[in-house]
Amino acid sequence: AQERIAVISKFTGDVKILHEGKELAVKKVGPRIMNSSLADGDTLITGAGATVEITYADGSNVKVDENASLGFGSRELSEDEQVGTEKSEARVITINSGDVWGSISKSKTVLTEFETPSGVAAVRGTEIGFDVSDTGAVQVDMGPDSEAVWVMPGETADFTTESGDSFSVGVDAETGEISMGVAIGEIEVATETGSTVNMTPGDGVSMTVDPDGGETTVATETGEVTLETAAGSVELGVGDAVAVETTETAVTADAETETGVGTTTETTSTVKLEVTSGEVVTTTTDAETGETTTQVVNELAATTTGVETTVTTETGEVVTEAETETVTEAALVDAETGDVVTETSTETETVTETTVTTETGEVVTETEAVVETVVATETVDAETGEVVTETEVVTETVTETETVT
Repeated sequence: AQERIAVISKFTGDVKILHEGKELAVKKVGPRIMNSSLADGDTLITGAGATVEITYADGSNVKVDENASLGFGSRELSEDEQVGTEKSEARVITINSGDVWGSISKSKTVLTEFETPSGVAAVRGTEIGFDVSDTGAVQVDMGPDSEAVWVMPGETADFTTESGDSFSVGVDAETGEISMGVAIGEIEVATETGSTVNMTPGDGVSMTVDPDGGETTVATETGEVTLETAAGSVELGVGDAVAVETTETAVTADAETETGVGTTTETTSTVKLEVTSGEVVTTTTDAETGETTTQVVNELAATTTGVETTVTTETGEVVTEAETETVTEAALVDAETGDVVTETSTETETVTETTVTTETGEVVTETEAVVETVVATETVDAETGEVVTETEVVTETVTETETVT
């Protein structure tokens, strides 16, 4: 027989367990509950008017309402997951449909995952409620002193949700389109393609994320959301939509310099944001005057190229030299004056890091970073057609020394 992972401690109404191909009716015989054990691979089904309370050995408790279907299982966490969670195993509760409330005890070894058709919530020491509809859409409500990491199907996007948050998520099984709304709390949704959607109460969006193609589309259904990309941030109101395209390449080769041998890595990443519907804006605030400027965005683009070389010298020093250049271009229209603004920003960062192990065993790392930013702005006056060009250059140097004994 399979090992029991949880037990039905209370129930009312018609409750069944599907176990190894057999349907077992949960019954009360005197003070005992028959067929109350749950094992890996089991499915629990509640009928109309039924309720169930499930208890785990660590005191975790799951309450299930009527017309629900839940699967139970477990899995070993990968080495990467263990580093991120400090756990070795995950118990998996799959909510196919129904209303479920979980009160999960803190555990040093076990992570609890609630799987739904619209995403997975990884929790520990958390109270969390789910209402999964027949379409697979889910309403999630966080209890007090709670935290969970929510991952969309296919790991296309994820976010952290905290105490008191309330949100809904639905994923179209055919197109992969994500529909999400926030009722309570502030949620930052990070997409696999590098964009972040910031949502507050009343906001609703639809998104598609294609990690393989590096494409993300975001459309605002309700409220106003902020979309952050490497090319800049924009604000989307109801009816606004944007498409973001991201590409990345990296090539590593052996390197031999006058000081030693090692490797060189060349990287290139590009981000392009295009407005596909509505009037998308970006807002900037002058750090000195506090004056706010709102501009209508037509297009944003950014290209980052980098070269990093790491060599080990004959004396044992490890020297890393890296140069990164990011060029950001923005095609804007001043929301008040109608002036057409083209802004090009070039940021060049040069970092040199030298690590030496001393005779006493201390590891000393010296880092010098030089950042030069050149911002060129061309403004075409909407009334006169006059063109004004401005250039601003800012250079900053930072040096640090770290010693590890």
